[in-house]
Amino acid sequence: MFHGGDRMKRIRRATEADAESIRDVHVASIRELCYTHYTPTQIAGWLDGLMPDNYRSAVDVEIMVVAEHDTEIVGFGSLFEPDAEIRAVYVRPDDAACGIGRQILRELEAYAIRSGLRKLSLNATLNAVGFYQREGYGNAQAATHRSGSGNELPCVSMTKTLSQARGE
Repeated sequence: MFHGGDRMKRIRRATEADAESIRDVHVASIRELCYTHYTPTQIAGWLDGLMPDNYRSAVDVEIMVVAEHDTEIVGFGSLFEPDAEIRAVYVRPDDAACGIGRQILRELEAYAIRSGLRKLSLNATLNAVGFYQREGYGNAQAATHRSGSGNELPCVSMTKTLSQARGE
């Protein structure tokens, strides 16, 4: 459990039943938190391929967690263990800058450490680079992310060597 603002939240593993709520958080986050760094055309293309079935499938092949308040999902994140890659950390816009993204990321990092991973990589959205830098990710290099619908988005490739203390 953790506190984000004045509301109690918890992190748990995502299930297929969470797919629509995860998509709703993802869409709202992209629309409201990424617009300062991406054009309306880029955002529309990014949103184009986000369907609930994508998240149902991801639950089966990725380590996906959700942050919830009561039964409402307010954030999610995913780790693709075979590639040691953080694929997502998103929070609902109303809950941004409350520590929820940090808690989601730390949960995924702790899982990675328990699984024997020593280094993680990710492609940060342009608006999230500062967040990941504060969380110890570095080696930032310009990159391009291809969304599920085939659209290309500028991003920043980053890595982090994991500390053993967090996973214990």
